Amino acid sequence: MKVRYIFFLILIALIALVGCSSAETPQESSEDSSVTPTSESAYPLPAYPVPADAAPAYPAPAYPGPELSGSNPGALYPDVASGSTVTWDQAVEMLNNGEVLVVRVKGQPAEVTLGLIDGRELYCSADGQSVVVDAIRNCAVCGNITFFQE
Repeated sequence: MKVRYIFFLILIALIALVGCSSAETPQESSEDSSVTPTSESAYPLPAYPVPADAAPAYPAPAYPGPELSGSNPGALYPDVASGSTVTWDQAVEMLNNGEVLVVRVKGQPAEVTLGLIDGRELYCSADGQSVVVDAIRNCAVCGNITFFQE
């Protein structure tokens, strides 16, 4: 019985092998197969020439935010350089004066980064992130502040 089973499997395998090998082989095309298509034939050029110094049709739109002039005549602390650390009370005063555009808060206790209208970036620390959120909510002139909380 086992011999018949093995013989039957060999016969099926042989028929499958013969059936696969007798498939028609594809005929070679009349084109020269040694020539690879060029990039011009694969990717045709536009119908009209484009000048190398062509400007875009429409200029990129300007950032819709406030102008960053580099100076703010109404700044409470104009002599504080960008990258400096200020106290939390000074940060709240600048926030309430409308000098702050961006507030980033990270960690506990909160490490606060203030992005000012004149382009300066100042750092301070607060007791917690909720203190910073409350200061922004209680601010009367803080309608356009971008707030990031991590």
